[in-house]
Amino acid sequence: MNSSKPSYEELEAQLAQTQAIIQAIQAGEIDAIVSHNTNEIALVRSEKSIRKTEMALQQSERRYQQLVETAQEGIWVLDADSRTVFVNQWLNELLGYSQLEMLGNLFQELIDQSVRAQAEQTLQQSQQGIKTRGDFCLRRQDGSKLCVIMSTNPLFDEHGQYNGTLIMLTDITERRQIEKQLRDNQAKMIAAQRLAHFGNWEFDLQTKAITWSEEMFLLFHFDPKQPEPSYAQLLAALHPEDVSQFIQIYEQASTVGKPYEFEYRIILPNGSTRYIYEWGIPKRNKQGQIIKIAGTDLDITARKQAELEREQALADLEAERASLAQQVADRTAELTYTNLELERMVRLKDEFLASMSHELRTPLSAILGHTEILQEYLFGDLNPKQLKSIQTIENSARHLLSLINDILDMAKSEAGQLEIKIEPCSVAEICHTSLGFIKQSAAKKKLTLLTNFDTAVAMIQADQRRLKQILLNLLSNAVKFTPSGGKIGLEVVGNQAEQQAYFTVWDTGIGIPQEQQALLFQPFVQLDSKLSREYEGTGLGLALVKRLTQLHHGQVTLISEIGKGSRITISLPWQEFHNKINDKIQEDSQGSYLVTSPKLTGQSPLILLVDDHKDNAINDFLQFKGYQIINAYNGIEALEQVRKELPELILMDIQMPYLDGLEVIRQLRADSQLAHIPI
Repeated sequence: MNSSKPSYEELEAQLAQTQAIIQAIQAGEIDAIVSHNTNEIALVRSEKSIRKTEMALQQSERRYQQLVETAQEGIWVLDADSRTVFVNQWLNELLGYSQLEMLGNLFQELIDQSVRAQAEQTLQQSQQGIKTRGDFCLRRQDGSKLCVIMSTNPLFDEHGQYNGTLIMLTDITERRQIEKQLRDNQAKMIAAQRLAHFGNWEFDLQTKAITWSEEMFLLFHFDPKQPEPSYAQLLAALHPEDVSQFIQIYEQASTVGKPYEFEYRIILPNGSTRYIYEWGIPKRNKQGQIIKIAGTDLDITARKQAELEREQALADLEAERASLAQQVADRTAELTYTNLELERMVRLKDEFLASMSHELRTPLSAILGHTEILQEYLFGDLNPKQLKSIQTIENSARHLLSLINDILDMAKSEAGQLEIKIEPCSVAEICHTSLGFIKQSAAKKKLTLLTNFDTAVAMIQADQRRLKQILLNLLSNAVKFTPSGGKIGLEVVGNQAEQQAYFTVWDTGIGIPQEQQALLFQPFVQLDSKLSREYEGTGLGLALVKRLTQLHHGQVTLISEIGKGSRITISLPWQEFHNKINDKIQEDSQGSYLVTSPKLTGQSPLILLVDDHKDNAINDFLQFKGYQIINAYNGIEALEQVRKELPELILMDIQMPYLDGLEVIRQLRADSQLAHIPI
């Protein structure tokens, strides 16, 4: 027996231990004290304490399981043999497999074959204790590919032996799509810049170094293979009268720091003068100092020459042009540099399409007019071969005119200038007129034409011309893509409960693949893009159908199957008309109109033909019919001829030089002595 007394520190420790035991007993955590001496205390834990510990472990396990299952990342655990031992629910849904279909399978069997070598290398690195991270491609159950970022972490047991791999997967499909869209948009922007002849540049105020895009070299007729010109070379290329203004503009931009735009002239190596329109915006560093000027140049020589040629005639419009230029300048100051470029390029494209469409339609109208005159034998008889050739010319010209009209309508639609006039229309008249246009082409291919019209849908609020255009485009496509001996049809069904009228054009043609149906209503897209295409067209018809339907607050739906045909349905707002209104409209629609020619008594009537194109078939036609014809080739001549000759009828072109047809009409109607003349 040790008779030595415990130290003060030992007594203090025993006291603290005793107090802890008492507190544990009071809390129900200890059932009994087995032994109690100065060196050892053995305690028996209560069942309550054990149950409390087990519950805590279960709750922790449930929280962990919930965290794993609800994670927005795929969790995939492999054993040492690369077989699947665990996957979370998110990964099952992402790949389309159930857990039973994945558990026990090798990792290599569930990935795309093209990356199996990469997978083997990744697993070997994991066995060596190396963590990896990178892009990877998996294979969904439906066979499609899934792009992910894959992170691997090797797993080891308590003895440090490799026993598996933990894989974390993050879906990057959406990111890949966004990246592709950005690349496509950038390529489109570059192509649009080159098409519109825009040149981009940057000028360093400190070093005087100039950075040019390829288009800038073309604008200045410099060799793109040579380095960018120096500031001195740039000044040397300017017109001598514009050098001081050019320097002043740059000095103001570098000090004031505001965007600017101005015009200047350059002298090309061949001695000719070109006009350049420039937009510039200063750039600052992090300290707010102006260090560079970036901008865009556009060759406006053609526009300037046109302005100089008609400066006298357009003096009254100069103020308006200056006002518009100021509005553009004010708006430019509020927009970013990129938006400014995009807006101008889109506007130039729309103006180009509209202008070209007009210029192409004018000679086509002359061609069609002359073919009609020849077919009426106004210049003498034609033999069968000549008549067939004239008809071929007419058919080709009408086909080309139809394509040009589609292009013009699409340009107007994209510019927000395509308008519709909603009014009560006869559904039967619209349908029969549309069918009449394609009956001959359907008969040539021996197609059976079927119709089914709901008698309740007698009238509809729509733009009659545009609704005919919609149906004609759909029916023409049905004829074009249906083999000989097939069937096409037009159905009209009304749904009073939904207040919708459904116009369906169907065919038994070639059908459209499911993966290509989303592209069908996009402009300039043709599903048959091979070099030798069986079916002609611009790819604008169905895009116009969609735009025109949307303007009517309607929708377009498509059902198609390869080899069995297609059904395209146009749904438009519709309400059944009251009987009295319906009867009144039907009564009016049965009326007849008689157009009679002026009686050629005495001197034949005098007609003024106003058209800037001298090759006009109407002139010959009217003269052959016995009318007196006088001509005017612009708006100013038209006013002079009307006041001088007082014609009995005026045939007026709209788009003309100096003064357009609409302005001529306004001035004639404002003159009480001339307002009575029919136009």
